[in-house]
Formats: sequence, C-alpha cells, structure tokens
Amino acid sequence: MITDPPRTPTVTEVRCPASRQLFTTQLVAPCQPSVLSPQSRGCLTANAFIHLASVVSEPYNIKLGVPKVPTEAEDNCLKAIYQLAGDGTRATTAALADLLSIAPASVTGMLKKLSHADPPWIDYQKHHGALLTSHGRTRALEIIRHHRLIELFLHRILGYRWDEVHTEAEKLEHAISETFEDRIAAVLGDPDFDPHGHPIPRKDGTLPKRVDTGLVDLEPGDAALVSRVSDHDPEMLQYLASIGVGPGVRLRVLERSPFDGPLLLQIGEDPTVRAFGMRLASAIRVREVGEEDTCPS
Repeated sequence: MITDPPRTPTVTEVRCPASRQLFTTQLVAPCQPSVLSPQSRGCLTANAFIHLASVVSEPYNIKLGVPKVPTEAEDNCLKAIYQLAGDGTRATTAALADLLSIAPASVTGMLKKLSHADPPWIDYQKHHGALLTSHGRTRALEIIRHHRLIELFLHRILGYRWDEVHTEAEKLEHAISETFEDRIAAVLGDPDFDPHGHPIPRKDGTLPKRVDTGLVDLEPGDAALVSRVSDHDPEMLQYLASIGVGPGVRLRVLERSPFDGPLLLQIGEDPTVRAFGMRLASAIRVREVGEEDTCPS
C-alpha cells in the first residue's frame, strides 16, 4: 500500500528468487515492500524478476542496483552499426534492416531506445541514421571479441568447420562471462584473427592492424594472399574450402573478363584455373605477398 512520502530515502534489499542475487533499492518515494505474492516468487526467472521490479519501481523513482545492458537484439544492432559504419560514418535504417533481416520500423524503435539510454549507446538522427558513441563502440567491440574468440575456439579446439562456427557463435556471444572470455583467449594464445581472417578486438578495444584490399581490385598478373573471407554464407564457405581457399592461401589473377565478368584465378600451386564471379570475389579480401610469402612463379 502506498503511504505518504517519507522525509528521507529508504534503502531496501530485493533478492532475485532464481539467481538469489541481492539487489539494493533506494526508495525516493514509498512503494509496497513486497510486490510479488509468495506463490509467484518461485515461478519467475531472474530476468523476469528484474524486469518486473523495474516496471514497478519506475513510477516511484526507485533506483535499482542493476546495470542496464543492451538486450541480445540491441547488441546485434550495435554490431551491425559497427560493421556498416565503424569508421565514424552513419548507418542508415534501411541498411541496418537489410543486414539484420528485420523490418525498418523495428530498427527505428531499437535505435530510439539505444539513443535514449543513459549513457546513450548511439547518436541517432531521424533520416540521417545512427552513429556509435564511445560507450556504444566499446560494447560493440566487446561482443565482436566474444564472437570471434568463440568461433576460433570452436574451430581449433572442438573441430567445427569454418562454415559452422558463425551460427554457433551468434548464440553464445551474449552469454559468456568476462572470465570465460579470458580463459578462451588464454587457451588459444591470445590470437589476433578468427578462422575467417577477421581481426579479434583486444581487451582494450584496439584491433590488430592488417592492410588488405578486395580481390576484385586486382589486375591480371597480380598475386596476393587471402586476408579474410565473409562469414555470412555457409554454402560459399563450404565451396571455398572445397577448392582450397582460406586465409593465407595465395591467389594469382590470370584474366579479368569485361563488364563485371568473372576473374580467372590460380589457387596456390594448383594449375587448375578457377572462375570467380563478382559475388564470390567480392566476399574475399587479400593482402600483399611479402618476401617470406613469395612462391615460385
């Protein structure tokens, strides 16, 4: 029952019935001490309990001692913004909707929520798209670090194929603790790149440096090493693995067909000539062949 406001704030402890974690609340205005019936307490999950406590406390300006973090969907949105606009530009609603495979209206609602957080995860301007704040960039890089470490762990330690790890990592990246992340990194020797060649963000948010370019930018006679490959199409990854293409593999462009025609390539020392269409070639980035990498012509 709500009574007259107290003169001074009242501190109350709330224990989550599922996790048994104790939360401290500060009552700036009075609230019924027990908002859950004894019958309902044992049925709630930790997340449901926290959510219900937040909803009940909001009208009374109760400050819950629970740090607000993005939901799984919001984390994916932050990652997508980084992927599309990690260089400091803005990611449009349409591009995000396409990358996340959700309706533009849903993206707009998520962007508004992320921009209204305290502190805000993004800077969002209607019709101009979204830009990560420093807070949002840190969060995006943290989730990307989780994802790529998990991919490499699954591939190197558990024997997953490189076309299988992305989907599994998508499920696990939001669930692991920082301790578990550190253990994975230690087991793998603090790696710089995932199985597809993508850089793994370091704990301090910096990224390993590697200069690369698109395979589509090479001219006939050019040779380069595969730097990284897009991980969004498992069938494409399966095909590339079947013909021996992966990070560190040497490619030589033999011929470039006009009007966006295919590239004719030689893979490593295999004399077989392979035709790569623009969609396949666009999924591959390459780096310069160093002296230590040079193979006999």
